[in-house]
Formats: sequence, C-alpha cells, structure tokens
Amino acid sequence: MNYLQASKKTEPAQWLLLGVGVAAAAAAARIFSVQRICGAQMLADALLHTDPLQNTVRADMSLPEEKLAACAGYLAAVVFAAAHSGLAGGVDDYAGQVRNATHSYTEAAATVLTESTSPDQVLTYTVQIPGVGEVRGSRTLSAIHFRSGLPMRSAPDTMQITLQEDYVAQIESLFCMQENLLTGQAKPYGSAILRDNRGTVGRLYIAPNGGVSGAVTRDARVVGRLEGTAPSGMVFRPHLLNNADEENRP
Repeated sequence: MNYLQASKKTEPAQWLLLGVGVAAAAAAARIFSVQRICGAQMLADALLHTDPLQNTVRADMSLPEEKLAACAGYLAAVVFAAAHSGLAGGVDDYAGQVRNATHSYTEAAATVLTESTSPDQVLTYTVQIPGVGEVRGSRTLSAIHFRSGLPMRSAPDTMQITLQEDYVAQIESLFCMQENLLTGQAKPYGSAILRDNRGTVGRLYIAPNGGVSGAVTRDARVVGRLEGTAPSGMVFRPHLLNNADEENRP
C-alpha cells in the first residue's frame, strides 16, 4: 500500500525529469548539427531575397514612403531568410574570408566578408541588383547563448540601400533570433529605424510571433503604417492626404 502510494507520487517527477532530459538531448543535437552551417553563407543567400526592392521598379513607386516601406520589407525578408536554417555557430569563417551568392533569375549578386570573429562575428556585405540599385551593410552575430532553455543570439544590422532616382535609405536594426528545437528554425524578433534622404522616417517592430507594427512619418506626420505578418504578409498602408499635403510632397 505504502509502496504503491510512493510510486504514484514519484511518477509525475519522473515524467518531468524525462521531459527535461529529452529537451536537453534535443538542444544538444541541434547545437551540434548547426555547427556545420556557415553564418556568412546563410547571410549571403538571404541577401538575395530582393523582391521588395524589385517591386519599387515593377510597381513604379515614386513616393518616398512607399520606397522606405519596401526597404523595411527587404530587411524583414533578409532577417527571416537568414534565420530559416537555424542559428549558425561553430564554423565561423576566418577573418578576411569572403562568401558569394548569385540569384539565377534576378542576377542579384551578394558578397559577404568576415571582418572579425572575436568576441562577436562581424560581417560586412554588398548586394548589386541590376536595374534596381545596391545594398551595403554590416551585421554583428553574437555568440549563441540560452534563454528559457532555448538557444538564441542577437544579430543587429546597419544597412544602406540605394535605389533609382538617387534614393538612399539608411537602416539600423536590433533583432534577436531564438531557435525552435522541434523545427530547427529560428524566430527573429526586434525593431528597426529607417531614414531616407527625402526626410522620411520609419519604425518597424516584429514580435516573436511574426506580427508587424510600425509607422512611416514625414515632417512629424504619419503618412503610412506597416502591418501584417513578416516576412511575406507584411504590408504598407498609406494614409490619405489632403490636397495641401499632396502639393507639399517632395
């Protein structure tokens, strides 16, 4: 009787220990598996997701807020594509090593240079997009650490995007990536500030569930909002302006 009661009492604890053991084993397996992934190459491939910037030409975007929103869409596409294969780690390129990637259809070409590897990995990159423009920037990848039992790392970017008609946007972002041990994919979340040479400013926020929020302003007035779900469901909703505002457009 006493033995049966003791067994029933210890059974939940045994299941808990078993669950912890399985989670730890999964975490260890994922860490060892991602060590074969090169962070610089993952970024080079991700930088080729240039559809949001291609659309500035296809849709004949002329308003600066539309172009700034497209730049925000490109940033989100890169961040999510780079996180798709999980957290790279353990196989960082040596300082001075270069990785290249070229898109077979758009002919966009990305080059990623490893500037340094300690204490954090610093990557500088360029992307040439024929008929659209170019992208230059830098990404810092922190060491992988654990939060709430899950591996994660931060990946802040500074980026400059140059498009047709001498349009230039500058972006500063701070995104973190937390890996899902079941899928092996990482979920990015964080924020970014965007500015262009037309006096337009944007703020982008991406929640851990992919939800997007943000606003685009000019002369302290909101001219549009960023909504939806990143990366593919992200949309820009312009605000209707009156005739006086239309006449004052740059």
